[in-house]
Amino acid sequence: MALPRRHTTRSAANPVEPPPETDARDLAVQLVRDYEDSGEGWFWATDARGKLTYISDGIAEQLGSDAATLTGTSFQTLFACERGEGHGRERTVALLFGSHKKFSDVTVRSIDSPSQSWWSITGRPTFDDEGAFIGFRGHGHDVTAAHMESVDQSRIVSFDPLTGLFNRSHIERQLDLMLAAFRGSKRTCAVMMIDLDRFKQVNDTLGHQAGDELLEQVSERLRRVLVGNVLIGRLGGDEFQAVFPDNPPRDELSHLADKVIAILSQPFSLDEGRCTIGASIGIAIAPSDGDDREDLIRSADLALYAAKGAGRGVHRHYSHQLRAEAQERQRIEEDLRDALARNEIYLAYEPIVDADNRVVSLEARIRWRHSELDEIEPDVFLPIAQKSRLMVPLGEWAMRRACADAARWPDDVRLVLALTADELDSLGFLSTVAQSLGKSGLPAGRLELALPSTVFWTNAGFDARRFDALKALGVRLAVERFGIASASLRLLRDGPFANVRLDETFVQGISLPDSANRAIVRSVVAIVDDLGLEVQAVGIGSLDELEELRALGIDTCQGPIIADRICAEDAQAALASGAWHLEPRGPQHFRAERIRMLRTISLIDEACRYEVRMRNISRSGCLVEGLSGVRAGVQFIVDLGGGQIAMATARRIEEDRVGLEFAEPLVEDERGALATAGRLSAQQIAALDLPQELQPAGGHYRG
Repeated sequence: MALPRRHTTRSAANPVEPPPETDARDLAVQLVRDYEDSGEGWFWATDARGKLTYISDGIAEQLGSDAATLTGTSFQTLFACERGEGHGRERTVALLFGSHKKFSDVTVRSIDSPSQSWWSITGRPTFDDEGAFIGFRGHGHDVTAAHMESVDQSRIVSFDPLTGLFNRSHIERQLDLMLAAFRGSKRTCAVMMIDLDRFKQVNDTLGHQAGDELLEQVSERLRRVLVGNVLIGRLGGDEFQAVFPDNPPRDELSHLADKVIAILSQPFSLDEGRCTIGASIGIAIAPSDGDDREDLIRSADLALYAAKGAGRGVHRHYSHQLRAEAQERQRIEEDLRDALARNEIYLAYEPIVDADNRVVSLEARIRWRHSELDEIEPDVFLPIAQKSRLMVPLGEWAMRRACADAARWPDDVRLVLALTADELDSLGFLSTVAQSLGKSGLPAGRLELALPSTVFWTNAGFDARRFDALKALGVRLAVERFGIASASLRLLRDGPFANVRLDETFVQGISLPDSANRAIVRSVVAIVDDLGLEVQAVGIGSLDELEELRALGIDTCQGPIIADRICAEDAQAALASGAWHLEPRGPQHFRAERIRMLRTISLIDEACRYEVRMRNISRSGCLVEGLSGVRAGVQFIVDLGGGQIAMATARRIEEDRVGLEFAEPLVEDERGALATAGRLSAQQIAALDLPQELQPAGGHYRG
């Protein structure tokens, strides 16, 4: 190794001679040794077989040996290339040396070093006078600090800091690469969207720290179930995603989804206590359900939406029918934006009675009579309104209209309005209340605002200043859905409430002999009575529930057993005639709650398969719509999907709505969802030879 000659000037009188060649070589060797001793870098050389012929003492010591011992050792037994993210093919030392070409700045790590270190190496091939390859010479330097910093940055960019799973951006990048590569090879991949059920309840009742701990445990369970070549990510909140690069068969995906749901439905032990949640899953497969990331994720989301609509705790595969339902929801959202301008929104009122069955309050409910689709159920359009931020304008309209209606009622009848967190959070909320009262002339004391209890401990839409402002206006305040969180008692102590509205989950089934709700309601009544407040029960559906609640000291009652909702004109007429009493009417005994949903299923007779929309379901039956001309007593096979086949008889008919009674009651599966007692395999369903031609919803029954 020769150093470049130093250019000097000489004079005729005293010429300067260059140093001898041997001195220059010695100087170069000394410089190399100084460089090696400084720890700044090191040198290495190999023969044609890749065995070391020279290596610096410093790096040999880092490798736990000495230069003499390592001489003759294969370079690739000491070092391995560090694979960087995004490399389609892993770089190896053997590949580098086998090419006999120059390489530079390749990051390597020690294979058996006692300490974790990384180096950047550069090498160039050497040849003899005849051009034959005789080995490599090169140098390296330590890049451990830079590499660790890069790894840390990579984790920030690619991993969720709470769970250690991949984050959304990394999953999206990998899915894009995967789909692009698979397009040419005609391979498939699958996406599984996983959404936790009842996670928000854990956050609300046990706190956000418990929620974070729960998410960490959920991640560990997902890692145990989804093993192998699967990318698992947390998208944010309680949403997770799994990507299967080489798509397993459809039935295997279903089996995996059921395993995920089962393991996430088992109790979790947290520092703050035990809790039980669940999961709903949507599955989409490329390219049939989408050949790019956005389409594939949209399909998986639609399948997840269907799983939630089926009662949660289940999985659903994407189908093209789900997209049609999504388009229907999109239409509802778009039409809802103009519904106020078209005068399609109106108010109905639900009576609230005292112990003597005298109507003392009326609760306003927003209703929608679509110009083309007729009456749209609140369970359909209100969730859409909340997701699309339309509840604020709807709530403002309802406040003004309801106050104007109530101003014409007798002075001893109150107006009740249940509010959402979005309405409370809107900047103009307080002015809307004040202006509605002022313009209508309704006394503030006759307006009762039912505030959702969740807003008080999630800091969503409420603070102490609004408490004071509402108190200054003089309106009555009620706690909505009281009892769903431990913070409720603190609310009664600190807040200026006049009424407590028990959550209906404490009302339903209270008349059953083994119901724990009886003791809970008795305790709540005692506490609230000592505080001088009123207690109201909502959602009462049977006479025995009403009797039990009144025996426990409930002040006012509300629900279908009291009266159906009526229009403003009928309410005005009934109140104008004097004291308005309502005699409770309805079933004598409590019946299991019907789960409300909007989901497409099939009804089958001997000749046809009809597409209908299922509105609700219980153990004993379901309500469907979209098929007119059905007669009471007609029998159908009900295809609920997923191999669930049930026999049912039409009992109640109202235009295109049919109430079906199952021949055999449904049961609760291991996740608490309603299901048939058994499921048929695809082969068993094929053996039934059921009609396959589907008649779209909105048709006429041919039987």
